Amino acid sequence: MKLKKLIKDTFAIWLIMVLIAISIFFLIGCPLAAVVLIVIAIVCNVVDPLDREEIQIKYFRGSIPIGKISVGDWIDLRAAERVEIKKGEYYLIPLGVGMILPHGYEAHVLPRSSTPSKFGIILANSMGIIDNSYSGDNDEWKFPAIAIRDTVIEKGDRIAQFRIMKNQPRIDFERVLHLNKKSRGGIGSTGRR
Repeated sequence: MKLKKLIKDTFAIWLIMVLIAISIFFLIGCPLAAVVLIVIAIVCNVVDPLDREEIQIKYFRGSIPIGKISVGDWIDLRAAERVEIKKGEYYLIPLGVGMILPHGYEAHVLPRSSTPSKFGIILANSMGIIDNSYSGDNDEWKFPAIAIRDTVIEKGDRIAQFRIMKNQPRIDFERVLHLNKKSRGGIGSTGRR
């Protein structure tokens, strides 16, 4: 299904650009303009604005649907229930969504930059990684929170954000006795400034 859509989108771009090139050639008799448009068609095919990944998403407990993002690459996630947490406590805050990620991708979930100051929580595991296999009907995404003060998070509060990333390629390790590069001198060896 995805391959058919990609072929259809690519074909549509090529068809439009070729038709425009032919029209310009016949209207003004300018072969240079036709060649320029064909080059543009090739560039559009390489840097395709329609090149998108499709994600199937399930909403739990009447969660607010995720909207289109207008600025930035990260997509906001919201608390799916009201939560009261005391300072120092740990709580898995449900985010109200589950997804089937595209093949070969994983999701990286992080707090929004304002989450600690606005909501008094930090992410317990520093960064959440959601594997492609975590995509069952009951696999709701959660935010493992530690409260840095007594706090209340309301249902619908934007506490996290995510983006999808390609999985790491397969890696083979080759054992060697020496690494043939100059040693830098340890952690923090580049100095303070």
